[in-house]
Amino acid sequence: MKAIKKELPALIITLQQLYEATGDAKAFGLSTLLCSHTIISGIILLSEVLDVLAKINAAMQTKIADFSKIPSFMKFLLEELKSLKNEGSEWYTSVQTTITKLKEEYDIVVSEHRQRSSHLKSDSLNFLHEYREKIAVPYLDSLIENINQRFTDEAVKVLSAAAIFDPAKFPTEESQITSYGLEEMNTLADYYGNDASVEYDGTIHTSPAVLDREELLSEWKTLRRALIQEKASVVQAKETRPSLQDLLQSMQKCDSYKAIFSQMFSLMNILLAIPVSTATVE
Repeated sequence: MKAIKKELPALIITLQQLYEATGDAKAFGLSTLLCSHTIISGIILLSEVLDVLAKINAAMQTKIADFSKIPSFMKFLLEELKSLKNEGSEWYTSVQTTITKLKEEYDIVVSEHRQRSSHLKSDSLNFLHEYREKIAVPYLDSLIENINQRFTDEAVKVLSAAAIFDPAKFPTEESQITSYGLEEMNTLADYYGNDASVEYDGTIHTSPAVLDREELLSEWKTLRRALIQEKASVVQAKETRPSLQDLLQSMQKCDSYKAIFSQMFSLMNILLAIPVSTATVE
């Protein structure tokens, strides 16, 4: 979207020349679309919206399962989305600038969408105002609601609790180890160790607990020390900051660990699967 926004005049001119030279109907159709108020407004709005969504995506692509910054990060990004609803926001003024530039610098006539929309008067000076009220604001409201449904308070609390598995946060003093991660582990144990139910379309759907809650809490008391010890071993072997994935892979090679920490190993695998992405491969 950013590339289309940046190269819009060149795209329109190229498509028009292609149609004139070859009679290509697709080139004519695309050039007509790109010369419409509605499409230009949509391209510029989406270039801003997708930039925000890309930041959310990037925040979720972590190898160390540290989502502790998610609450404040989500608040900031949602405020950024809300600001796009304002008349006079960056995308709003950019549409005005772009349409003026197309007309004055490139002699490109911007008109209404070829499929006439009865509730938008593109010939009116109030077009952009109407577009914001009738399309942009409802779209942004729906998007914000969707994000809030995905990142509920409970979900964010669980994601934040996963930060106790970040090796960088492991305590270094003996006095800190006994209390480390107790509150967060209770949050994780409550979420994955209890039956869940959700109402959808008037029907209650239930699923059994994924893990054993009491076993998780019991295993954590010992696992904390094992993780700290394993971190030191990995650092010594690789001479680099280890991730949770490094520690888990190392510990799973030991049959004793597998037997003692079966529930915790399952939990760590679940947490590592949360940020599903191709970021590591890329």
